[in-house]
Amino acid sequence: MTNFKIENVQRAVEILAAAPAGETISCSLYSIFIEGAELNIYEPDDVEVITILAANKEIGFAASYFEHVAQVIREAQAAHGEAWQRKAAA
Repeated sequence: MTNFKIENVQRAVEILAAAPAGETISCSLYSIFIEGAELNIYEPDDVEVITILAANKEIGFAASYFEHVAQVIREAQAAHGEAWQRKAAA
């Protein structure tokens, strides 16, 4: 088991306290926004906060949703081959 930094645990608790139902979760290219808090997926401390938050069932469900969307896209790319990907990128 990983020992989380106390300041990252505190950040996660503050985000959950703002809206424990995980009602506002979205993402951009490099960030996940949870209840107004921007967490950069390339920043180790932010990733630790995301990991802690994922234990919350609503936030964990949202993370699973993003994973599912990525899988659907990969499957579509594989099914249609490289020519389709080149056309989509053009």
